[in-house]
Amino acid sequence: MNVLELGQHSFALLRDGLGGDADALGMFCDLFTADGELWLPPTPNTQSPYRGPEAIRKLLCGFVPALYQDGLQLRLYQLLTGPDRVLFQFEDRGRKRDGSDYQNSPCIALRLRDQQIAGFWEYWGGPGFFRDQLDGSSARGSIDADAQDTARQAMSQLIAGMGGSAAAMDAFLALMSDDVRLWFPPTANTRSPYVGRDDARRLFRDFLMTMYPHGMAIEIFHETSGGTRTAFELQSRGVRRDGSVYVNSPCLCLDIKGGKINTLWEHWGGPGFHRPLAQP
Repeated sequence: MNVLELGQHSFALLRDGLGGDADALGMFCDLFTADGELWLPPTPNTQSPYRGPEAIRKLLCGFVPALYQDGLQLRLYQLLTGPDRVLFQFEDRGRKRDGSDYQNSPCIALRLRDQQIAGFWEYWGGPGFFRDQLDGSSARGSIDADAQDTARQAMSQLIAGMGGSAAAMDAFLALMSDDVRLWFPPTANTRSPYVGRDDARRLFRDFLMTMYPHGMAIEIFHETSGGTRTAFELQSRGVRRDGSVYVNSPCLCLDIKGGKINTLWEHWGGPGFHRPLAQP
C-alpha cells in the first residue's frame, strides 16, 4: 500500500474499532512498530508519550473504550498526505459512562514506515469545527499545487508576523478572503468562528501580537496536503505580557480558494510533541 492507501486503511480500522469493533481496534494496534509512539494533548488521566505496542494497546484497547457507553462515532472530513505521513481531520462524538455527551473535531497525524505506524499524534479542536464541510473525497489523492504554494507563503508570513513583524502580519492578513472563517479550540478568550478579514485583523494584530510583546517563535516540523488544504504541525514558544511562558505544539491547517485563505483551523497538541522541552 502507498501512503494514501495505508492512511485510509488505518483510519477505517480506528473508526470501526472505536465504534465498538474490538477486532478492528486490535488490528489497528497491531500496525504499530516495536518503537512506535503515541502522543495525546495533556489531561489529568493521560501521560504522553505512550511508547511501544504494549503501552499503546493498553491505552487504545483498554482505557479509551471504557470511557464511552456505546463507543465513539468518527466521521472523516479530510485526509491529507506527506511523503511518510497522513493527517485526518474528523469529527467524533459519543456518550460517556457518566451520561454526558462528548463531541470534538480533532485531527490525528500518523508517521508511516514499512507499512506500519511509527508515530501517532492527536490534536484537539472544538465542537463544530467542520460543520460546514463535506466528506473529504476531494482531498484523497490530488494536491492543488497553487493552493499549497499559497499556504506555504501564508505560513511564512504568519511566522514572521508572530515573531514581531507588523508588515509580515499585514501580508498574512492580505492573503485572506473577505469572508474567511477562523476556528480555534474553545477558551475563555476566543469565540470561534471568526468571520471576515476585520475579525481576523482584530484577532491577530490587536490580540495575539500584543499578547506576546517580544514575539512568538514558531517552527514547522511537518507538512501534509490534500486538495486545496495544507496542514502544518508546529511548535510555538513565547512569553506573555504577564511574564508566563507559553509552549505548545499546534497543528494549523489552511484551506485555499481562489488564491486566498478561505478557512483556517488551529488544533492544539501538547508541549514537547516534536521536540523535548529541555532542548533549545
